[in-house]
Amino acid sequence: MGLFHLFKLFQTWYCFEPDVETKDPFGFRCIPKTNDFGDFTLYFLKKAILTAVSMVRDEHGQTPPVIQQFLVDLLTYNDNLGNKVRVLARLRACSSTKG
Repeated sequence: MGLFHLFKLFQTWYCFEPDVETKDPFGFRCIPKTNDFGDFTLYFLKKAILTAVSMVRDEHGQTPPVIQQFLVDLLTYNDNLGNKVRVLARLRACSSTKG
């Protein structure tokens, strides 16, 4: 599967609709929807798509800028509020700090 199709699949299933239409197939910003941990099949599919995208390299063995921006956007706009396990881990970490 090509990078364009991986982006399109991820954008369709896991991102909000872009505000502006663009003719450039890689010219969109992926603002992810809130994480949904209710369906583990979709979680593992999301993980597989992100793994495949992160492995793409250019002819010099470097990660293309479009992929770098895509991954930065995912980290920047990630909403993990629905992840009870993560919230519990943070609470445990806070309760174990001294001071």
